[in-house]
Amino acid sequence: MWWMVLACGGGGPAEGVSPEVPLVEVAPDAAPAAAPGEKKPALGAPPKGAVVEIVYVQASMLRLRPEPKVDNSMEKVERLSINTPLRKGAASGEWIAVTAPDGRTGFVHGDFVSPERLTAEALTTAIEAETDPKKALSLWQRKAALLSADPEVLVGLAGAYRAAGDEAAAEQVEAARVDDLGEWGRYFPQQHVAIASVTSRLAEVKTDTELIEVWREAQKVAASMEEPLNTHFMSEDGADYERVDAMNKAYVPWGSWGNYAEGTYLAMELHPEVWTQAAAKTEGEGDDKLFALNVAAYGNADGSGWAAWQDRNWDYGGCSPLGNGKNTHLNLLKAYDELRAWPDIVPSAESVRSGVLKDIEQPEGPGFFPYCHVATGLTPLEDVNAEVRAILEQVQLTDAEKAMLNKRIADKFEPREGEPF
Repeated sequence: MWWMVLACGGGGPAEGVSPEVPLVEVAPDAAPAAAPGEKKPALGAPPKGAVVEIVYVQASMLRLRPEPKVDNSMEKVERLSINTPLRKGAASGEWIAVTAPDGRTGFVHGDFVSPERLTAEALTTAIEAETDPKKALSLWQRKAALLSADPEVLVGLAGAYRAAGDEAAAEQVEAARVDDLGEWGRYFPQQHVAIASVTSRLAEVKTDTELIEVWREAQKVAASMEEPLNTHFMSEDGADYERVDAMNKAYVPWGSWGNYAEGTYLAMELHPEVWTQAAAKTEGEGDDKLFALNVAAYGNADGSGWAAWQDRNWDYGGCSPLGNGKNTHLNLLKAYDELRAWPDIVPSAESVRSGVLKDIEQPEGPGFFPYCHVATGLTPLEDVNAEVRAILEQVQLTDAEKAMLNKRIADKFEPREGEPF
């Protein structure tokens, strides 16, 4: 991101003014290497039954070093963003062995991690009390790392660079206010804090219940982004998808864009791989079942959008896949039944179940998705009957639902009213 470029740019600052905590990081001689012959702290999984201690990155960008020492000649020096939760291992002097959420291991200096998250409110208070321009700049850089899309933070950061005597960096920040990232902040002034919250919490969840809580928060954030997204990034020629996608990857690692209405409407969706992978790491299987069901039904993890029972088979329409041999309706309903073992989670999948049954019932007529045997003659009626009978035999249904399905078989699935699309 642009603030990383500013921190890392130029001829390469000394360790004491590195992007870890620019201008205030300890000098090289204050960050001791491991003593000769000293054994490095062990990394990897903690011993069974061990207490896991979590610390958070307090720097705008912290180096994750392969050895417990300052050595900028090392080929492999990776970086950790602010507030990244790290599993703390053994210490070696002032260095700490840590494991990142993505499995990376290495060493960080103990001055730049803390058991508490760094907040924008705490940084604001510290900035107001700080009189040293260089230390104030470091605080602004960390605040910009937290709120990198906030235009007001960019203004403050530019002023801090100017006060510290770095006019070129100040101008670069001011230029960033009019690029895509600054644009993102103007159009999503409220969401970027919530997005950061979801990103941070997603990296820490341990149980399926915790993950579902974060998922519900992400759903609300995603829904709130649709109106400004379509107001500011759409035009008569459609959206600039490449630009929007670049901004999305920079700010919403757990989301992706869905195109609807022939590319005239964009919606934020929850990325299927990110959420299913997060579920695979938690204790409990309820979240795994929910996300697998959502992905099968909608192709995303949020449980909304273009449904599998609305299977398009021509450019401007389509028909229900009921009875086409894929058992779409049957399998989705059975997957819902598997989720019943988690009563706190199962309500989140109710839209899938109701959508599948409504597609079979078609209470308002065939609409845009009639049965294929009615619309095109592609699906034999006996195959439609066979899938519905399998549903009656294999799925948990209410008496009213059973009566509806039996009636649809009896009336040969004719449309309720109107003509098929």
